[in-house]
Amino acid sequence: MKKLLLSFCLAFMAMNVSARYIFEPSQKGESAVGVQILYASWTPNIGIGARYQYCVIDNVRAELMFDYFIKNKGYSMWDINLNAHYVWNIGEHFRLYPLAGVCFASWKDHVLNDTDPRIGLNVGAGLQVRVKENFWLGAEAKLQEMRTYHQGVVNLNATYCF
Repeated sequence: MKKLLLSFCLAFMAMNVSARYIFEPSQKGESAVGVQILYASWTPNIGIGARYQYCVIDNVRAELMFDYFIKNKGYSMWDINLNAHYVWNIGEHFRLYPLAGVCFASWKDHVLNDTDPRIGLNVGAGLQVRVKENFWLGAEAKLQEMRTYHQGVVNLNATYCF
């Protein structure tokens, strides 16, 4: 009986220690800046971008992102995104999050010399991996739903937290 009780206590302590790392929230007030390389599906455009993240409350962060997609097939585009993430810390080295937000995009048709501004919604998910104490690498996929079309956007990013 003593061995069973001791085994139960040790198992409970191990679960308590691991739960601390699984459910430890991203802390309120945490900020981060980052850069990214993107791919958009509507016209296969490659782009670059920058992001700023701020943890509003534990596990919830707001993100402001600017992206520029290089001209391809006569089109180029830039967009500004305001997203919200609900961050799950999985262990000490992984973060998983769904995202939802709004975007403002401006497409430019270089053949007709015409621009087409659009407002849309973002829905997606991302994963970050801690490389160093304050440095994360990540991947994110989202769907941008705009007035008359939608596109998938995938990015690889590097983020520094402070």
